[in-house]
Amino acid sequence: MTPQKSSLNLAQAVLVFGYEVLLARATPRPPHQEPPPADEKLLARLRNRTGELLSRVGFLNPQQPDRALDELLQLLRRARASRREVEMLLAALDQLARNVR
Repeated sequence: MTPQKSSLNLAQAVLVFGYEVLLARATPRPPHQEPPPADEKLLARLRNRTGELLSRVGFLNPQQPDRALDELLQLLRRARASRREVEMLLAALDQLARNVR
């Protein structure tokens, strides 16, 4: 701090920031626990509902609807989508289905 101003100058601010970063890195933290991925039964429910809605709105190729659905499901598997995430997608699909004619 300077006598004329009650604020830190840039060098002092960087020094304090660096010190806080070192303290944060030195503090042990519990390991992050990722939730287990959604099971295949739940993913199958999501696939069925997605297929119904996307067919209704004309998104899926009628000759090969499974191709796009399988690709979408692979995305969720690679992402290791949790049960909660898949349930949220199911709820969103239900809401969309209620509003699609």
